[in-house]
Amino acid sequence: MAARSAHGGAGSGPSIDELCVSSDCGEAVKLVAIPDAENILFGPGGRLFVSGGLNVYEIGKAADGTFSAQPLSAQTCGFTGMAIHRNHLYATCGDSRLFAGKLDGELALTEIYRFTGMCIPNGTAVGPDGRLYVVDEPLNCQQADPKIVALTLDQADPTKVLSQETWIQGSPTGLLWVGQDTTLRFPNGLVRDGNTFYATDGGSVFSVPNFRIWPRSVLDPKQNYTTDHYQRGAYADPHKTTISSR
Repeated sequence: MAARSAHGGAGSGPSIDELCVSSDCGEAVKLVAIPDAENILFGPGGRLFVSGGLNVYEIGKAADGTFSAQPLSAQTCGFTGMAIHRNHLYATCGDSRLFAGKLDGELALTEIYRFTGMCIPNGTAVGPDGRLYVVDEPLNCQQADPKIVALTLDQADPTKVLSQETWIQGSPTGLLWVGQDTTLRFPNGLVRDGNTFYATDGGSVFSVPNFRIWPRSVLDPKQNYTTDHYQRGAYADPHKTTISSR
């Protein structure tokens, strides 16, 4: 679905105040059907990717103005979060698989990793340290374990995952979703802007600010840092990660 503005077409450059965000001034136009559409991501050159209940699709536009959805994986899956890093598209699957494919040439997503101890991998973002951060959404699990994990990728091979670590640990009794504390309970979406992560948890939006890369000399190599302090392959601010709710 796309919103068509009443303030001119593409290229007219409306200001923020002129953008249409209401059905009162725009019309929803169906471009193409995506079964159980979940997430959307723009890539280099304006390429548009959409994850859904069966596949990840690249949306294309023909010369006659019609749109199409090209499936990118030979395997069906309930795809959720997506991210682009080092010229690769990464897509998480609700059954704990991670797929990736090179953006050059004919893009084909293939399984590269299986998460451990995850319920439903969902929101996905690349950190300023080059790691892949993935939300574990604790729905339909016998034992809820909400968290955000970080995957370290091989510097020589971006399709090889070297490690999985818990970055932020939630709790089955967390009340961030109702705005009463800063403990994760129902984390879902995840994005990054500069050195700050933004994410959703139930009815709350929260941020993890001031993610800074520090040189090795800042950290004591003999200190047993928690995963809030120590980032494998890069070194984060040795002050404890904090969550700010909105």
